[in-house]
Amino acid sequence: MTDTAQRTWRKRAWLVLAWLVLATLVCNGLRDLIQPDEGRYAEIPRQMLARGDWVVPHLNGLPYVEKPPLQYWATALAYSVLGDHGWVSRLWTLLLGIAGVVAVYGAGRRLFGVTAAALSALILVSAPLYLLVGQINLLDMGLTFFLTAALLCFVLAQRDEADASQRQRWMLLCWTAVGLGFLQKGLTAFAVPGIALLAYSVLRRDLALWGRLHLAAGMAVLAVLVLPWTVLLGLRDMRFAEFFLIHEHFTRFLTNEHQRVQPFWYFGMVLVAGCLPWTVLMLRQAGIALRDNTRVGTPGAVRFDVPLALAVWAVTVVVFFSLSGSKLVPYIMPAVPPLALLAGRALAQRETQGPAGLGSVLPLALLLGVLMLVAQPVALAVAKGGSLLPMYRAVGPVLTASGLLVIAGTGFAWWMLRRGTSVLTALLGLAAALHLACLILITGGNSLAALRGAPGAVMQLQGRLQPETPFYCVGTYLHVLAFDLRRDCILVEYTGELQVQFATGVPLSLAEFAAKWSAASDAVALVDASFLPRMSEAQLPFKVLVQYRDHSIVVHP
Repeated sequence: MTDTAQRTWRKRAWLVLAWLVLATLVCNGLRDLIQPDEGRYAEIPRQMLARGDWVVPHLNGLPYVEKPPLQYWATALAYSVLGDHGWVSRLWTLLLGIAGVVAVYGAGRRLFGVTAAALSALILVSAPLYLLVGQINLLDMGLTFFLTAALLCFVLAQRDEADASQRQRWMLLCWTAVGLGFLQKGLTAFAVPGIALLAYSVLRRDLALWGRLHLAAGMAVLAVLVLPWTVLLGLRDMRFAEFFLIHEHFTRFLTNEHQRVQPFWYFGMVLVAGCLPWTVLMLRQAGIALRDNTRVGTPGAVRFDVPLALAVWAVTVVVFFSLSGSKLVPYIMPAVPPLALLAGRALAQRETQGPAGLGSVLPLALLLGVLMLVAQPVALAVAKGGSLLPMYRAVGPVLTASGLLVIAGTGFAWWMLRRGTSVLTALLGLAAALHLACLILITGGNSLAALRGAPGAVMQLQGRLQPETPFYCVGTYLHVLAFDLRRDCILVEYTGELQVQFATGVPLSLAEFAAKWSAASDAVALVDASFLPRMSEAQLPFKVLVQYRDHSIVVHP
């Protein structure tokens, strides 16, 4: 790429980044929180700020030490500035998702050149899995960013062109990213880099690599970042530290206690579907990097193989989480950025080959658009009734619009390439179409929030639920409702994920609840649909204020 072309692309890159930030923030403000995850990760930092307890996270007034506190801290600080709103709760995830794209571009430019870096960033920002998960208030995008930062800093430190001072600087940043990854989601931030490093050094037969890690300084960085909160957690109650370190890592990984059982090949299929239309290109380049593992270098040394390191990392992520007894779609996210870099590098090498240089990309993009068009009719035909029909009908127009946009973007890219335009310019149009289609899909799919929660419940309760009014959750708990109400509820015959083992008298039995309800002059309860008949059988006085698909709100008459 010439100097003039580089300046032109830099201007376009700033425009793309501005579009990315603006579109993401606008769509964020249009969406409700989805039950349970988004409500949970919005409510915990709200309680942290309200209680002033920055060591032990709480949910519904109970200690909730499943995950470390970095995202809670960041969100609580955002609440203190912008207010405790749902759109604010997503900012940490959204901004780190954007930061991940910027990091891939910055590292790719140093490793493979401007064109490859730009293509890698476009691939990442238009990979549906990365984009959709990055729009949801979960912990996984934060972990993905810190693990990606650790990988990229490690590669920049170990590349043959790095001098001693650069190696030290990048390795310290790598260790910092690992430590922050621990504070984001725990020991996974240690396990994935450690296994990937071991696998790479074995494949390359490069033991000298271990001497270039700046281990002493790295351990000091980890100690500064990791130990203060972990020690304070144990000092508050050793059971908290044991639950976090043992149960939430080893028990969750080794067993299916959380009922998230999927076959071993599950994450492979998630990666294939979630990275369309880039999947075949990504996997082919990873395979080439693994196959072309040569040890050419200066006498007495082994050349550091950047593509191999990226491929080994992606494989490590897939295999590591495939071995886990608990599997959820977002877990596979840290494999996507290195695959995007490999794919961007390959496309940059084919810049003059026209449509043929893209291989499977355009056909798969067309297939993705067609699948979006037919998704609703197929879902309606297969469902043949059931509780999900309203959602299928609601998202139909959104899927149609998204599918048409993807097809149009595919046609635009093909047309531009046929005219002799560069791969970068053509794929800019395709990536923009894919990105916008995903944003339309997730914004238009807001009906999922209503189906999973109790829409309008806050409006119904505003005049009935006073600060002194007892509020019960009978057989259920809605994180989003708790966040919207800004208050806890009294649990009745429900534990779910709430860590009641750290509290006494929680939850109430139905008999205990019946006694309190009968004696009250005013009370409100959120009741699971299966418990409503039991309240009638117990002859409890109540009036149904509003009834939803799975829940009812009842009041003391």
